[in-house]
Amino acid sequence: MTLKEILLLVDDSIELSNDILNFTPIEKALMLKIGSETIIESKKLLTKVTHEELEEKIKKETNKLLEKKEIELLVKDELIKKTEERIMDMYNTQISLMEKKMETLQKTIVLQNEQLGKSEAQYKLLMLEEVNKEKERNKLMLEEKDRQISRFNDVYEKLMKQNETKSSKKLGDKGEDYFIAIAEETFKDFQGYKMERKSTQGHRGDVHLFFNEFNVLVDLKNYTTLVRKKDIEKIEEDLVLNKTMDFAWLISLETNVSDWNRFPIMYKWIVTDVGLKCIIIVNNLNSNANIIDTLRNIWNTTNEMNKLINNTKVEDKDIELLKERDFNLSQQIKKTQKKVQELKRNVTMMSQVIREIETDLLESLSRLSDEIIKKECDKNLTIKEWWTKNITYDESNTTSKLSSTEIWNKFKKDNKEYVESINLTSDEFKSNLKKIIDEDKYIEKSKKGALEFIGFNFISLNVNTTLDEQKINLVLDSSKVSKLTK
Repeated sequence: MTLKEILLLVDDSIELSNDILNFTPIEKALMLKIGSETIIESKKLLTKVTHEELEEKIKKETNKLLEKKEIELLVKDELIKKTEERIMDMYNTQISLMEKKMETLQKTIVLQNEQLGKSEAQYKLLMLEEVNKEKERNKLMLEEKDRQISRFNDVYEKLMKQNETKSSKKLGDKGEDYFIAIAEETFKDFQGYKMERKSTQGHRGDVHLFFNEFNVLVDLKNYTTLVRKKDIEKIEEDLVLNKTMDFAWLISLETNVSDWNRFPIMYKWIVTDVGLKCIIIVNNLNSNANIIDTLRNIWNTTNEMNKLINNTKVEDKDIELLKERDFNLSQQIKKTQKKVQELKRNVTMMSQVIREIETDLLESLSRLSDEIIKKECDKNLTIKEWWTKNITYDESNTTSKLSSTEIWNKFKKDNKEYVESINLTSDEFKSNLKKIIDEDKYIEKSKKGALEFIGFNFISLNVNTTLDEQKINLVLDSSKVSKLTK
């Protein structure tokens, strides 16, 4: 055993035990090693804590600013509410006075009718004339009130715009450029994919996305505050006007959408002249750890909803493939759509009936949509987690290959109950794998054939054996050290 001499300078105020002089060279080396490692780790921990305290302070200051802005908005909302209440009180007072006048008028007409002996037809005619006069006066009064409310809303909107940053257009352009770059990366391998920028055209949204299965109108919001309800109304109008667009995505990049933020992804069904359409509402897209995966989940959800709309037109020979619950709901939707088409021809007379039917239709679609979103997200998450735990990738190993059939058989074996519970097929499983893995990492020999994944292999159980051997070696090494110290 070779020895080396180390010169150390220490603070004279610290008392050290003289027993140190009796330590063996190995004990002195262990003392210096353990002590130095402990001090280094302590310094790292102290630096980490300091950074965390700084981050916490910044978060608190940001929250204070947000709270201040929220209070200002609440005050303005309360001001509008009180003003509307005053207007409604004035309106109710006028209505009450009008009703009293009507009662007095009726009594006067009855007395006049009794005195003059007018016929019942003349009495009704006179009554109708007076009622029309009152209606006309009331109409003028309501129009004036509406103008007052409109002027107040204009003032309110100007106040809201003052709170928004002056660079809103720059932020919007930046948000569009950012989304277009992410969308190109996400959907470049999707069949029939094409993108068109529409932000310079009125009532067309910001971006149009085209796929073989459906077309999407995208409206992007790069706000620092909540996206308001009027933006929902605007994208709904745009979706109705753009008849070639089947779906709309309202995507807020940094914040949530007012009244539509109970879940990260929500939806709103609407009925148009060309049929059913759906708005997918995405809250705070940038808060997701993997934005590309999130966009693919949004596409999958939209695709399932597209299938749902198309399934309402299936023939009798295909209906037996559906579950009893889904079959009943699909039949209800199919019948309701026919009723809507028939009743729309008589909108003036049957408007109330149409609203009730549309409500039933939207409720049915909402129930199915909830299940579709949950099922699709669970399926994607389950397959991706299983893939990460069971399959490894080596870019340099081009000879190692796995077929989608091998992967499906192992997945089905590992997740037998889950596969049976959702009736997952091999084709659906293969389709999900194509969304997870980049196109240049697999070969598709035919449209319905198996996929061949290059450079992939199942994770071997030998890894555990190697880890156990390392643990044994570590135990043996530690026993040697303990003997040396003795």
